[in-house]
Formats: sequence, structure tokens, C-alpha cells
Amino acid sequence: MSMIATTTPLKALMKPPLTYYGGKQHMIKHILPLMPAHQLYCEPFVGG
Repeated sequence: MSMIATTTPLKALMKPPLTYYGGKQHMIKHILPLMPAHQLYCEPFVGG
């Protein structure tokens, strides 16, 4: 697997087009430090 580099800030990548109550975007600064180091993350639940 090759590494992919980006110059886009994480916050810009995480911003959804529509925000809603219950979204995790406002909690990313608390959630991210709890996650182990990883190269790829797939969110299993996208809401709905």
C-alpha cells in the first residue's frame, strides 16, 4: 500500500456540506486522540 500525502487541512476534509445535531464534526478534536494510528479509516455508519 502506498502513502498518500495531502496539503489539505484535516478540518477542511472533515467539513460536511450540511451540519446537523448529533454530527461528530464538532467532536473531532476529542475523538481523534483516542484513535490508534492508522493509514485508512472508513466510517461504518454514515447516518440517515
